[in-house]
Amino acid sequence: MFHGDSYLESDKTRKQQEVQEQLEAERRICEAQEATRPAEDAAERHFTDPKGREMTLRTEGAEPHRIQQAESQDTQTIRHPIRLRTYHEGREAGRVNLTLETDKAYNPGTGHYDRVADRRLRINDIETHPPYRGSGVGSEHIREAERIARQHEVREIYGSLSYKTEDEVAVRSFYHKHGYETRPGAMGGEEVYKDLRRDSNAASLCRQLRTG
Repeated sequence: MFHGDSYLESDKTRKQQEVQEQLEAERRICEAQEATRPAEDAAERHFTDPKGREMTLRTEGAEPHRIQQAESQDTQTIRHPIRLRTYHEGREAGRVNLTLETDKAYNPGTGHYDRVADRRLRINDIETHPPYRGSGVGSEHIREAERIARQHEVREIYGSLSYKTEDEVAVRSFYHKHGYETRPGAMGGEEVYKDLRRDSNAASLCRQLRTG
C-alpha cells in the first residue's frame, strides 16, 4: 500500500470518528433537554430518602393509552420505550430506561396480528448517580418497574447483568435483595430476571395460608 493510501484511510477513519462524536454529543444534548422537560401526561410520585431529601420519581411512556396505542400495531413484535427519572431539587438522582416487549399472535381468520401472546419488560440500563447511592433510589426504580409490569400483565422483567469489576458484589446483592435470579444471556454474559407470574402465585399462596 502506498503512503498516500495509508494517509487517506487514516483521514477517513478520523472523519468517521468525528461524525460519531458529534452524533453522540447531539444525543446527550437532546437527552438532557428531555430530562428537564416533563411529558404532558408523565406520572409523578414523591418519596423521602433516608437523609430526609424529597425526591420526585417521574414515569414516562407507561400510561395505559400509550401502551394500547403501541400494541395496536399490526405486527408480530412491538417494542415500546418507558423512562423512569428521579429528581432532587431539579437535579437528576437516577434513571432507568425500559422497553416493553410485546409479542402478538397471528390470526389466520383475519389475516392480522390481533392478539397479545406475551409481554416482557426489559431493563436496558439502571443508574443511580454517586451523591444518591445508598439512598433507596435504585430500589424505588425497581419497585416502579415492577408496578408497571404487573399493571400491564407482563410475564417477566429481565436485563443484562453489567457492572464494573469493583461493583460486582454490590450489583449482585442489589438484584438478589429484590428477588431476581441470574441466567445465561441470549447474547452471552449473564442476565437478571424475575418471573412475575411465579412471584404473583407465591404471594397469593402466602395470603391464602395466612387467612386459611
